[in-house]
Amino acid sequence: MKNQNLKSKKSEAPLTLDELAKYNREVLLPAMSGVFLTKKDAFEFFATKQYLDDFGERLEARLDKEFDKINTVLDKILYKVDRIDTELTVLSERESRIVKVLEIFFAILQRNGLMVPDDIQKLTKQDILVVVNAK
Repeated sequence: MKNQNLKSKKSEAPLTLDELAKYNREVLLPAMSGVFLTKKDAFEFFATKQYLDDFGERLEARLDKEFDKINTVLDKILYKVDRIDTELTVLSERESRIVKVLEIFFAILQRNGLMVPDDIQKLTKQDILVVVNAK
C-alpha cells in the first residue's frame, strides 16, 4: 500500500526541468514537427519578395487590360440602353398626343351626332376606343 501511495504521489508531482526537457525532445517536438514551418521550409515553399512584386505587376497589368475590355463592352451596352430609353420616351409622348387628338376627335363626332353607339361598339371591339377611354 505504501508503494502505491509513493507512485501516485510521484505521478502527481510537478515535472523537473530535466524531465520537461526530456519530454519535449522525445515526445512534444517530434509530434509538432509536421505542424510548424521552419525558416528553411518557408524559403522552399514561398516565393521571394522580388518574385511576388513581379507577379503583382504582371497580374495588375493583365487585370487592367481585362477591365478595359469589360468597360468598353459596358459602355456599348449603356449607350444602347440610353438610346432605347430615349426612343421609349419619344414614343410615349407621341402616343399621349395621339390619344389626346383621338379623344377630341371622338368627342366632336359624338357631339355632332356622327358617331352612334354601334360605331362605339365596333371601335371598342377593335381596341381603338379602349385606349382613348383609358385616359
